[in-house]
Amino acid sequence: MTSTIRWIQAIQWAQNTEAAVRQAQGALALYIQILTLIAASPWWAPGPLVRLARDMLPNVRTASGYVGTLVREGSKLIQDFVQDLLGEHAVWVDTAARLATATVMQRQPAHNPHQVHAKAAAQANAKRGHTGEPGHGGKSADPAKNTLKDPHAHTGGQAKSEAGTGHPVVDGKRQKTIDLLSRLSKRPSALVAEHMVDYHVLAKEGGQHPHGTLTAQKPGVLVKVNGPLRPTELTVEDLTRLSHHGIDSLWRRGSQTGPGARYLVVEAKGRIGAPSVQVQPTAEEKRSSKNGNTRNGGTPPVAGSQLTPHQAQLSRMLSDSGGKGAAPVMQMSREWIKKDMRVVLQRTVSNAEYERRVYLVAEIANPQAPTAPGYGEHVIAITQAGTAALAGAVPEVDPQRHASTHGISREYLEADIAAVEKAREGRPSPTTSAPPDQSKPADVQEGKRKKRTR
Repeated sequence: MTSTIRWIQAIQWAQNTEAAVRQAQGALALYIQILTLIAASPWWAPGPLVRLARDMLPNVRTASGYVGTLVREGSKLIQDFVQDLLGEHAVWVDTAARLATATVMQRQPAHNPHQVHAKAAAQANAKRGHTGEPGHGGKSADPAKNTLKDPHAHTGGQAKSEAGTGHPVVDGKRQKTIDLLSRLSKRPSALVAEHMVDYHVLAKEGGQHPHGTLTAQKPGVLVKVNGPLRPTELTVEDLTRLSHHGIDSLWRRGSQTGPGARYLVVEAKGRIGAPSVQVQPTAEEKRSSKNGNTRNGGTPPVAGSQLTPHQAQLSRMLSDSGGKGAAPVMQMSREWIKKDMRVVLQRTVSNAEYERRVYLVAEIANPQAPTAPGYGEHVIAITQAGTAALAGAVPEVDPQRHASTHGISREYLEADIAAVEKAREGRPSPTTSAPPDQSKPADVQEGKRKKRTR
C-alpha cells in the first residue's frame, strides 16, 4: 500500500462527521436568527421580504431538527463509497502512484559523483585559464584523447545516461512496457475486457489457444480471423490496436472459408460499473443528447421503444457513428458489421453467415451487474509487472498469473442487439432540421423564418 492509500484509510470519519454536523447546525441557527429578525417586520424590511421570511421560518426550524441526521447519513455513504472503491481499486491506486514516482525519478538528473566532480574540475580549470594542454585538466590537442568515458555507463541494453543531459536512457522494450503499464493504470477496462472476453468466448465455444501465446491461432472449431489472428493479450501491441475502429473480435466457426462460412462477431465492453437498465431515457440523458453528448460512449434508449431492461442497458453501450448530415450508424448494426467484414474477408457477407454478441466486463459490482469473475487477477498481474519495472527488470505482464478465470458480467445475444437496432431505425439525422408545423398558417411559419434571419 502506498502512503496515499494509508492516508485515505486513516481519515477520522467520526470526528469529521461531527464537525460537519456542528457547522451545518451553526449555519442554520444563524439563518433562523436572520429570518426571525426579518419576520418581526422591522422598519427597514419591505413587506414582500417580511412575508417570505415568515413563510420560510417554519420549514427552516423543522430542518434544523434533522440536519444532523442527514449529514451523518451522507458521511456514511461517502465513507462506504471510498472504502469500497479502495477495496476494488487499491491495487490500481498503488500502481498509478508507483508509476508516477518512477516517471518523475526518470526525469531527474543522474546523481553520478564522477560527473559532479568532472563538472567542478572543468569549471575550476576554466577560471584558472587553462589552455587545454595535457596534464592541466583541459582538452588535449589530440582529439582522440578528448573522449571521456563514463565509468558508470552500462551496456547490454540496460539503462544509460544521455550525454550532457543527465537523463537516463531506457531501452525500447522496457520503455514500451512502462508506457503500457502507465496507460493501463489510468484506464484498464478496454484491454482487460477484450482479453477476458476473447478467452471466455473460446472456452464457451470449445475453441483452444495457449493462454498468453502471441503466435497466430491454429485451425480449430473457433478461430479468430481479424487483428493479430489470436486472442487479445495484455501487451503493448494489443493496447495500441484498441485505438482502431471496427469489430473487436471476428471468429470463424470451423474450417470452411468463403461463401457459406459461419462467423461470430463479438464486441467487448469494459466499464467501471454497469450502465442503467431504465427502459426510457433519463432526464439527464435527454439533456446530454440535446448537447451532443452521450454517457459511457453509447446512446440511451429511444423514447417510446419497447426494449427490455437488459436491452436498454445494451443500448447505453452501443455508440452511433456517421458524418455530418448522414443518418447515424449503430455500432454492431448490420450496416456497421458488413462494412468491416468486407475489409477483413475481402467479400460481402450475408446476414445468415454471422451471429452477433456483446459482452460487458464490469470492474465494480452495482445493482445492474456484478464484477466480472477473474478481473482482480488481471489487475494484480499488471501491478506486479509495474513493481518489476521499478526494480529494474523488464516489466512484462506474466500471463500465468491471470490464466485461471476469464468471466463476464453480462451477455447480450443476437436478439438483444437486433431489438436495439430496430428501436433506432428511422431516427432523423442530428443535423436534419424538423419539418415546419403544418397546423399553423404559412404566413406564421414564414414570419418565424424571417425573425430568425434578422
